[in-house]
Amino acid sequence: MGGYADHTMPSEIRRNMANALTHYAADVHGILAGRKDETDVGVGRRDLILFLREVFGDENSFHAVYEGQATRIDEKLRELDRDDFTRFPRGATDRAAGTVMDSAAVLGTLTQIRMVILSGPEGEDDAVATKARIDLYTGYGRPRLERMVQDRALEAGVPGEEIAETGSRASLLLNEVGQSYTVAAKTTEGVLLR
Repeated sequence: MGGYADHTMPSEIRRNMANALTHYAADVHGILAGRKDETDVGVGRRDLILFLREVFGDENSFHAVYEGQATRIDEKLRELDRDDFTRFPRGATDRAAGTVMDSAAVLGTLTQIRMVILSGPEGEDDAVATKARIDLYTGYGRPRLERMVQDRALEAGVPGEEIAETGSRASLLLNEVGQSYTVAAKTTEGVLLR
């Protein structure tokens, strides 16, 4: 992985690498979320981001890795119950906030890598590239994760009006999605554009 983080990956192996990453979805999730204690592989976030840039040169490979992570996130969200979306936590841990922050960090990173690729080597901004980035963000970026969180809250029995209510636990979790997603996207862009 370290070798392809610093060198161009042959296009013929991108799909195989994507398949390997989907097999290790939990490790990829932990690394991108910054949870080194959850992984036992010797790969850092920076190297994984650079490696993913090479893999994501192929759109189908991006979709494979992304959907693997979306499935992992869905599993993590399903661990949350109604209380997680309605009651503010007591004590030092906040399972729901941790879950949405990690999820936003992962999807923000993956989507931003693909955004940079779609921009082209000189950050081209033609109409086709702009439409591709808008479609990517809408279908795979922050809006998708917000829908996933809202859908899980509804499934857990939280009324829709409570999710939308300013200051409610659910709305604060959705705000956390936005903040964590933005931070992950900016830090990822910083790694890629150095």
